[in-house]
Amino acid sequence: MKLLTSLVTALLFGFSVSFVVGPQDEARAAEPGTRTFAVVPLANPRAVVVDGAGNLYVGDVDASKVFRLTPAGAVTVHGAGGPPITDPVGLALGRDGTVYVSDADANTVYRIAPTGAVSVLAKPGAGVTETSLVTPTSVTVDASGNAFVTNNGNNAILKLTPAGAASVVAGHPGSAGGTDGPAAAARFSAPRGIAIDPAGNLYVADEGNSNIRKITPGGVVTTLAGGAGAGTADGQGTAARFGAPRGLAADAKGNVYVA
Repeated sequence: MKLLTSLVTALLFGFSVSFVVGPQDEARAAEPGTRTFAVVPLANPRAVVVDGAGNLYVGDVDASKVFRLTPAGAVTVHGAGGPPITDPVGLALGRDGTVYVSDADANTVYRIAPTGAVSVLAKPGAGVTETSLVTPTSVTVDASGNAFVTNNGNNAILKLTPAGAASVVAGHPGSAGGTDGPAAAARFSAPRGIAIDPAGNLYVADEGNSNIRKITPGGVVTTLAGGAGAGTADGQGTAARFGAPRGLAADAKGNVYVA
């Protein structure tokens, strides 16, 4: 809960306001400068995104729900009444306000429209192919509505068009490694988080390799930061070390933030 509170504060109010968003934080409601939402029964919040109007969307994997928290403090289940979402570990926001959900347990990517209507963008088919979703843990969306997914259980990065057509962006499904190079020759190991910058570069938190990878629009994979082996060292590029990077965000200037 402290992590989620910090994320809400950082994303919306530049560390100037705290939110009470869970039952265990009710005692904090009387603290100066605290803004209180209706008490939300958050069990295990894993993903969070915020839209341009200040609405916050939270993926709670234990509750199997995506919550919507408005700036006025109203709390609703976003996508209530649609297909059941079981494990919303990753969220992304499209330009039109659509929330994309990567459901790791169901091996499915959902879209929740601003109206709350839920649709399936991609789901398991008959048999396992190179473009099958296998534990999709994170999702990001480009300006054209294409979704990019870290296929954590299959060591590849997938692209899903708005029509649901799937293709491999980088890595070889089922083959783990840490090789840089052309997309088809590159290898990942349990890729976790993913983000995209305005230029279309993708950034991947490669948890198994303890580093951050970059995929250019031209399909070239490089190691942006982190080296071989886990650690906690600061430094330039591959001289730095990470433990098990899982979350990523990229800003308009191309800066990348890692959790």
